[in-house]
Amino acid sequence: MTLKDVSELQSDVNAVHDAARKPDRERELDEQFERGEITKAQYKAGLKELGRVKESVEFDHEGKKLSIELVPNHYYLPVLLDEHERADYIKHVIRTPSEVRFVRDLEKYLRVGGEGFGGYDWWMWCLGAPLRVSKIDESLDEVRIPYYNPEENRIAWFLPDFVFWPKKGKHYHIVFVDPKGMAHTKTYWKLDGYRHRFEVKGQPRRIAHEVVTATVQASCYNRDAAQSDELHRRFWVGSIPELLTKVT
Repeated sequence: MTLKDVSELQSDVNAVHDAARKPDRERELDEQFERGEITKAQYKAGLKELGRVKESVEFDHEGKKLSIELVPNHYYLPVLLDEHERADYIKHVIRTPSEVRFVRDLEKYLRVGGEGFGGYDWWMWCLGAPLRVSKIDESLDEVRIPYYNPEENRIAWFLPDFVFWPKKGKHYHIVFVDPKGMAHTKTYWKLDGYRHRFEVKGQPRRIAHEVVTATVQASCYNRDAAQSDELHRRFWVGSIPELLTKVT
């Protein structure tokens, strides 16, 4: 990439990042105008500038497209999606097809209201490193669950792709989500590792710390979730609403 390309990419990232402040900036303009701190012309100019803010930008470098998007309640903004797995000029983006589908399903659900999140005081998703990553990056983060790999006869690590953490009162629900194909045998081993550490008699173990409590849950996301084996079927979900019904 040339310096011009990098500059344009940075400009697009900044523009989408700034879109997150649009509602706050609109309120600020309204209050400033009502208090007489700005003129009507300045108020209109401010609204016009906000009208140019974009919540989604498609960056194209030599035919390799990258989607830069504002997805609500994501811990780091913006979200970077490489839907065609061709944008090799940048790291730390969501490019695995199953993960891209999950984000698209979440976006669609939130656009129609996302009512399943309405019962919480507060919620966020993702657990990225300080590089505005859009998923857990196994080279940067230490969020991992040990499990036994019988093929290699050793302890391996389950690194979930996404994390949600809705809060209700003084309780946090920490939900690991792994979009996976149904043929992943290792997925079952990873779920077993989770079960042994975070469940008691098939229910999430309640963890207390000072005045707050938390439960840790795991789900595998696949639109063909019904194909899972019987032992692990309860961990598989095929839609965002179904995922939310699993949060207890």
